[in-house]
Amino acid sequence: MTDFTAMRYELLLASALVFLLVSGVIKSRGKNRYWLPLSMFAITAAIGFMPLPDKILFGGMFLSAPITSVLKIIISCLALIILIQSVSWLKRTGHRNTTDLFSALLFLSLLGCYFMISSGHFLVFYLGLELSTLPLAGMAAMGSDTFRRTGSGFRILIHGMLASALMMFGFSLIYGACGTLYYSELIRIHMGSTVQVLGFFFFMAGMAYKISIVPFHFMRSDIIDDSQISAASFILVISTGTAILMLNVLIYSLFPSIPEIWQKTLFIMAVVTVTVSNLVSLWQKSLLRFLAWTSMAQAGYIIIGIIGRSQAGMAAVIFYYITFAFSTLAVTGSAAIITEHSGSSKIEDLRGLYKSNPLISLVLTVAFLSLAGIPPLAGFFGKLLVFTAVAEKGFFFLLLTIAPNLLISLYAYLTVIRTIFTTGEDKPQVSYFRSDPAARLGLIVCVLGIILTGFAGFLLEFIKNFSYGA
Repeated sequence: MTDFTAMRYELLLASALVFLLVSGVIKSRGKNRYWLPLSMFAITAAIGFMPLPDKILFGGMFLSAPITSVLKIIISCLALIILIQSVSWLKRTGHRNTTDLFSALLFLSLLGCYFMISSGHFLVFYLGLELSTLPLAGMAAMGSDTFRRTGSGFRILIHGMLASALMMFGFSLIYGACGTLYYSELIRIHMGSTVQVLGFFFFMAGMAYKISIVPFHFMRSDIIDDSQISAASFILVISTGTAILMLNVLIYSLFPSIPEIWQKTLFIMAVVTVTVSNLVSLWQKSLLRFLAWTSMAQAGYIIIGIIGRSQAGMAAVIFYYITFAFSTLAVTGSAAIITEHSGSSKIEDLRGLYKSNPLISLVLTVAFLSLAGIPPLAGFFGKLLVFTAVAEKGFFFLLLTIAPNLLISLYAYLTVIRTIFTTGEDKPQVSYFRSDPAARLGLIVCVLGIILTGFAGFLLEFIKNFSYGA
C-alpha cells in the first residue's frame, strides 16, 4: 500500500485550498476572514517540521528526501511571512472574496513549488513549474489600479510561456538523446553528445527566465513595479527562490558529467547579470523597480555558489537565499506600508522618512545594508560563504570579476539610505502613521532574521548535513 505521508505538504495545502474554496461558495457574503487562510497555512507549515523518512512515489516521479523537506520548510516559512504582511492589504479591501481568491491563488502557486521541489521526473517538474506560474498572473492583477495590475498579469503569462517553451524543448532533446526523463536514470548517463548538451542549454534558458538572469530578464522590473505588492513579494522570494534552489539541486544531480560546460555558462550568466543589474539600479526612481533590479544582482551572487560544485557551495547557496529572502521581505513589507499611507513608492518621496517614521527607516536601512553585504548582518555571511566555497575550488578570476560590483551595489543601496536620512526644505513627503499589527509582526520577524541568521551557525551546519556535491 502506498504511503502518502511523503506528500504531507501537498495534501495538506490542497485540502486547505479546497476547504477555502468550498466555504467561500457556501457562504459568499460575510466579514473579511483573513485569519482563516493564515491559520490554515500556519498549521500546514508547522506540521512540515515533523520528521519524515525517505520515500519514492509513483514509480520515482515524486521524491521525498531530507533535502526536499528542508527546502519545503524554508519556502513555507517565507510564504507564511508574506501572508502575514498581506493581512493589512486584505483588511483594507474589506471584501471577503478578495481574501479568499488571493489566498487560494497563493496556495495554488505554492503547491506548484512543492511539486517542483519533490519532482523525480522532468514532466512532474514541468507541471509544477506551470502550476506555480499561472496563479501569479491572477495575484499580480489584484488591486485598485486595474490597468497596471492587468498589464502585469499579462506580462507574467508571456514571461512564463517563454520559459515553459524553452524548457519543454530542452526536455524533448534530453528525452530523444537519453530515452528517459527520470532523474534516477539520467544521473547514470554521460551527457556528452551534441543533442544532450543542447538540451541542457535550453533547460538552462528556461530556468534563467524563471530566475530573471540577464539577458532573460525583460519585463521583470515592470512586473514587480506594477503588481500588487504582496504578489511582487511572492514573485521575488518564493517563485524565483524555488527556481534557484532547484537549479542548485538539479545541476549537481543530473549533469555531473559536463561540469566544465555548466560552470562556464553560470560564470558568464553571473558576471553579466550582476554587472548589468547593479548599473541599471543606479538610475531607478521607484523603490520596487530598484528592488527588482537589485534582486537580479542578488540572484547573480547566489548562483556563483553553484559554480563551486561542492557540498559547501550547495549549503552556501541555500543559506544565502535565506538571508536574501529576509532582507527582500523587509523591503517589500516596508514598501507596502509606505504605499498604503502615502500612495507613492518613489525613492525621492522617502526623503526625510527618518523624521516622520524612524522605525520604518530603521527597517529599510538594516535590510539594504544586509543586501549590500555589510557585517555583521546576515547578508555579509551569505556572500562570505558563497565566495569562500568558490575560492576553495580555485575560481579566483571569477571573484576578481565580481569584486567591483560589490562597490557598485553598495553605492546603490547607500544612495537610497541617504535619501531616507536627508531632510529637504519641505516637511517629509510621508507623514507619521501607525501600521497594522500584522504588518509590524512581519517586519519584526524579517529584521530578527536579518540580524540573527548570520550568527546561527547551527543553521548552516543543519543545511550542510543535507547538502551534497562533487
